[in-house]
Parts: sequence; structure tokens; C-alpha cells
Amino acid sequence: MPVIRIRRPGRAGASIGRRYVGFTVPLALLVAATCALLLAALVLSQSDTGSWRGSARTIAGVDALNRDLMDVETHLGEAIETDSRAPLSSLGPSMRYEEQRADGVLSSAETPAERAIAARLDGAEAQIIATWFTPGVSWGHTPEAVRRARQALLHRQVSEGQALLLAFAQANEDGAAARDHAASRARTRLVLGAGVLLALALALMLAAAVVVRRLVGRPARELQEAVSRVTGGDLETPVAVDGPLELATIAEEFDSMRAALKAKRVREAAARLESLNVVSGAVAHDFNNLLQAIIGELEFLRSDVPEHARGRLAEAERAAWKSARLANEMLIASGHGSYAQSPVAPAEITAGLGAYATSPARVSVEAHEEVPPLVGDRSQVRDAVGAVVANACEAYAGAPGKVTVRIGRRTLRGEELELLTHSAAGPGEFVVFAVRDGGEGMAEPTMARAFDPFFSTRFAGRGLGLAVALGVVRGHRGAIDVRSAPGGGTTVQLFFPAATAV
Repeated sequence: MPVIRIRRPGRAGASIGRRYVGFTVPLALLVAATCALLLAALVLSQSDTGSWRGSARTIAGVDALNRDLMDVETHLGEAIETDSRAPLSSLGPSMRYEEQRADGVLSSAETPAERAIAARLDGAEAQIIATWFTPGVSWGHTPEAVRRARQALLHRQVSEGQALLLAFAQANEDGAAARDHAASRARTRLVLGAGVLLALALALMLAAAVVVRRLVGRPARELQEAVSRVTGGDLETPVAVDGPLELATIAEEFDSMRAALKAKRVREAAARLESLNVVSGAVAHDFNNLLQAIIGELEFLRSDVPEHARGRLAEAERAAWKSARLANEMLIASGHGSYAQSPVAPAEITAGLGAYATSPARVSVEAHEEVPPLVGDRSQVRDAVGAVVANACEAYAGAPGKVTVRIGRRTLRGEELELLTHSAAGPGEFVVFAVRDGGEGMAEPTMARAFDPFFSTRFAGRGLGLAVALGVVRGHRGAIDVRSAPGGGTTVQLFFPAATAV
């Protein structure tokens, strides 16, 4: 009977909830960071587009200021040529608008170079206004030399203004290009960073899938297989799932149910066996009494029948004695046989065990320690050990083999006795006969019926064999244990109480 080991939740892995949080939180952070980087790249792209639009508006404004400057030059040129203020009168209404447009254009300066040029343009504008539009400028009867000087001054001021406007437009365009280059580099880095984070998120998702498959999928399949085994009638294999806390807890509860079902089955089987033993013992006892009466009457009839009929009478008497022995075996198998309780040396039990061999298998006896006598009936204990030896020899199916009978001593506690296949013993010291064969072994269903009367996997009518061995063990308040596996041979241990004095 295998030892049941239930895996406790305290030793199980983390819960599914904790594993879920352990993956989803980093995954959510990676996705959020990726979205933030992509959003920042989009904002930079929009900002860059706005920068170029602003630069285009500034250049358009510079063109307009240049046209305004040329218009001022034209009117001032006419005023100087005609030596009259009249051409300037048409500039009056538009000068304020032109000044506001100049202020708007120059206020768009962002870089230090643009601001420096804007300051110079502001100064140039102020100089033109101070030179030509202040009340101190006189017109009319102006000497030719003065008019030529005024023409030269106007040309120099306009050229300087145009040069400054061109420099301002160039600086604005250079600034926009520099900002575009910086934004492009930043966008590239942001997109690369988002790509890396997205790759990490995908890797984390893949790792989560692998972990779910390994730590959840596999334990779930194990639990499903365990449920199938139990529903199929296998109550021996423990249900142990090495997985998350939830599945391990379910496995523990299911294994507790399996153990309870197994214990219930064992109790029911023990109750049925006890009931069957009581009935079979009573029937065998009454049947044996009837046979004894028949045998006695046959002996009385021996002298009254003719000589030629005595042969048939002897056949009937042999059949009656054979039936009586079978009835006695049934009494023994039911645990109701009568035993002569006395100290018996183990060597007396193992002497002549080779006679029980039913195949070419060779029987050897080993004793590696000093073993005390047991308490029991010598012939019955020998028959019990012999029945197990005969069964071990049959495991070779007629082929040569070796059956080893090892004699030992062992002290067992109550919980150890509960783990044995069949036990009617209490705690104490026992003499152990361990019969080992290297045959084909037994599967669980065969082991469950190994001690049933007349059960055999070889041929029908095998007899009481191991059932008698179990009955002898039970009658001696001992125990019996079977360990076997298909292809791994079988070991049967018979435990008999040791004598209190050597």
C-alpha cells in the first residue's frame, strides 16, 4: 500500500492572482510607456510642422516688410526728386499698419541671432522714421547737393534694411531647420525607444504564455488525469499537483476525497471479508462435522460390506477425507482455524520449503541477523509461508528462476501497521518472512484480488493458496504486506509475533 503524501498549499507556488499581477503590471507599464513615447513623437511632429508654418509666415511677413520698405523708398525718392512733401502724404495712413506688421514679424524671433537682427531692424526702422518723418525735415528750395546727399542716405538706409530683412529671414529659416533636425532626432529616438518597449512587451507576453502553459496548463492536465484515474477506480495513486496555489489547493482537497474514498472502500472490504469469513467459517465447521460423521459411518461399514465392494468404500472414504481437508483449509482461510500456540524457531519453518515449489524455480533461504522464535502453530505457519513460496514459483510461468526467503525481525508501530496490505496485529516485535521473486509482477487490480479464494491468473481451480496464508496470519494476530509492479517482481512479507523469551 503506497504512502499518501499530500502537497500542502503552503509549499505550492504563488497563486494565479499573484502571477497575473506579476505579468500584467509590468506589461501595462510597458504599453503605457510605449504609448507615451509615440504620443511624444506625434507632438514633436506636430510642433515641427507648426515651426515650419511659423517660419513660412515669418518669411511672408519679411517679404511684405520688404515691399513696404520699397514703397517707402519710392515715395521718399519722389519727395527728394520733387523736393516736396506731397508724395509722403499718401504714406501717412499706412505707416501705423506697417509698424504693427513689423512689430509682429520681429516678435517671432526665437534664436539669439534672430533677436539680434530684429533689434537692428528695429533700430533701422526708427532711424528711417527719425530721418524722414520728423517735423525737422525741410522740403522746398533744397540745394542739389543736399538732394543728392538725401538720395545717397535713403539708398543706404533701404539697402541696410533689405540686408537686415534678408538676414532675418535666413536666420529664421536656419532656426526652423535646426529645430526640425533636433525634432527629427528626438522623434527617431522616441520611436526607437517605443519599438524597444514594444519588443519587451511582446517578450513579456510570450513569457507569460510559456509560464501559463508550464505552471497552469500542465498542472491542470495533471489534475484532470488524476480525476480520470480516480473516477476510473484508481484510489491508490496520490493526487499531487505542483502548481499554483489554487490548483494545489484543489488537488489537496481532491486527494483528501480520494483518501476518504479509499479508506471507506477498505472498511467496506474489511467488513465484507469479515462477514464472509464468519459465514464461510461457520459453513466449513458444520461441513467438517458432517464429513467426520460420514467418515465414521464409512469405517463402521467396512466390516459389513462384501470384500469386492470394499474398494469402492475406500474411494468414498478418501473423497470424504479430501473434502474434510478442504473444509479445514476454509476454516483456516477464514481465520477460525485452531492453532497450537508455542515458540517456534524460524529455521523449523523454512526447512523443506523446496517441497512447495511448483516449477523449476530454485528456493533459497537467507538470514542475516539473529532472529527470535515466533509464537504460533509450526505446521500452519509453514503452510502459510509455503503457499506464498508456491505462488512465487508460479510467477516464472514454468521457466527457471529464483525465489528468495529472507528471515528478519522488525518492530512496528501502530501507524506502520496501518500501511501494510492486511494487518490483524498490534504494535510490537515481529518475525518477518520476506518471499521475493523476479517474475512478471502484478498490477493494482491483480494485487487487489491476490488473496481471494480460488483466484489465479494462471489457471482455474488454483485453490485457497494465498487465502490460507492470509487466514493463518490473521489467526496468529500477524500481518502481511505485498509490494509488486508489472515487470518488477513481487515481494510478500509475512509478520508473526515474536516470542517474549528467546
